Amino acid sequence: MKVSFLLRALDNILKGESVAQSIVIAQKIIGDYSAFDSKDDPLTITNIIIALANQINIVNRIISNIEAYHAAVKERSRALIEKNKTIPDDVSTYIFVGKHTHKETLEATLGFLEFIVLSSDH
Repeated sequence: MKVSFLLRALDNILKGESVAQSIVIAQKIIGDYSAFDSKDDPLTITNIIIALANQINIVNRIISNIEAYHAAVKERSRALIEKNKTIPDDVSTYIFVGKHTHKETLEATLGFLEFIVLSSDH
């Protein structure tokens, strides 16, 4: 069951859809494998991360998602300025794209990137 949710979350990340939510789900599922890590079980966090790196180039995909989010925020900001609307001084609580605040989106995305880098042996 967890694997099917992980695959759906990864598919969303690859498509650039519901990225923040999918990252949270993927990180939770992958992180749960720490309870089952053993030398006899090939499905460890490190092995999952290595497989994701080799099969779908997960780090570059996350970076691409960050770049796409940045471009969307810039476009949304430009549109607000053109409509003479002000951008809040504290953008952390503002929702530029999707359903999550700017801070939540960045924390999820950068947190997952950090998790991947720190959990891998590469």
